[in-house]
Amino acid sequence: MASEMKVLHCITGLNRGGAEAMLLKLVSRLPALDCACRVISLLEPGPLASPLRDMGVAVDSLHMRRGMPDPRALLRLRSLMLRWRPDVVQTWLYHADLMGLMAARFAGNVPVVWNLRCTAMDPSNLSSLLVRRACATLSGHAAGVAANSHAGLAYHRALGYRPRRQWVLPNGFDLQAFAPNRKRRTAMRRHWGVPADQPVIGMAARRDLLKDHASLLRAFAAVLGEFPDALLVLCGDGMEPGQSALDAGIREAGVADRVRLLGPLENMADFMNGLDVFCLSSKAEGFPNVLGEAMACGVPCVATDVGDVRRVLDSVGTVVRPGDHAAMARAVIGLLRMSSAQRRAAGQAGRERMESKYHLDAVVQSYMKMYRDVAFA
Repeated sequence: MASEMKVLHCITGLNRGGAEAMLLKLVSRLPALDCACRVISLLEPGPLASPLRDMGVAVDSLHMRRGMPDPRALLRLRSLMLRWRPDVVQTWLYHADLMGLMAARFAGNVPVVWNLRCTAMDPSNLSSLLVRRACATLSGHAAGVAANSHAGLAYHRALGYRPRRQWVLPNGFDLQAFAPNRKRRTAMRRHWGVPADQPVIGMAARRDLLKDHASLLRAFAAVLGEFPDALLVLCGDGMEPGQSALDAGIREAGVADRVRLLGPLENMADFMNGLDVFCLSSKAEGFPNVLGEAMACGVPCVATDVGDVRRVLDSVGTVVRPGDHAAMARAVIGLLRMSSAQRRAAGQAGRERMESKYHLDAVVQSYMKMYRDVAFA
């Protein structure tokens, strides 16, 4: 239709991650608001390309290789912009921010909005550090930046980002897909081979030093002192058995027989429903998707005070200092000492906070308003 808006989403890759998950959710809802979407991955398409295509969204790849700049990819991106003629280009992650801005400048100055997701990165990742520095220098040339957390926006401003316009658009959650579900809980626990009353603690995060699994393992060792039958389940990329560094950390903590490594999972709602307590031990975050997913499923949460975690949890969860495994252990033990009814009530408070502040439909409406503001400025 003539009034339909066209938004081109440009992202570094389509592997599993917080940015990729939010892109998938956003693109699933925008067509209902007369917004057509197309997605371009700088790298070869990852596993999230299939669900996008299943929705009828065109997914293109520039076929870049990680760590290898390719000027031809910039020309391909410019050519696609000229053919599709988007009203707005939305970029996700630093390399896509830089590439999208440069291509749009040569494609008729299409307005570009950067989506900022991080509050820290591995200092050994030299390529990303250099690209981020370039983005800070060029940030005034983008139409604006949208951060998923107040902490993330402040962090980038401290790095020298000086956008013309800025928005904080939090992660949104599908509260039908992520909801307390006793059948899912029963099925998940049967799959894990644990009885209904056995305490199960979980975390969903890729293997990364910033996720600080070492602190979580030390906290769990202390929990076992009071709840020796407790189980810790870990999922995410790199959470497969046989990862030498992870296995060594588990042995060092003395919890090898009480930890289950699940690897990456497709259905996070099933995982969350199987838990009694969700933990997040990160040293840095913006707005962690997994925290919102656990809250939406009615799981009581203990998380480190990083990024916007305190703002998201408000008074419905426990916040501890990063690296303070003793405090995390005390918080988990406190929740496990509760009756199941008391834990359900604590989890329901988190669910209600998701309903009032972070419903996906409201977040998508905010994105749509931003696109209109940028396109018709």
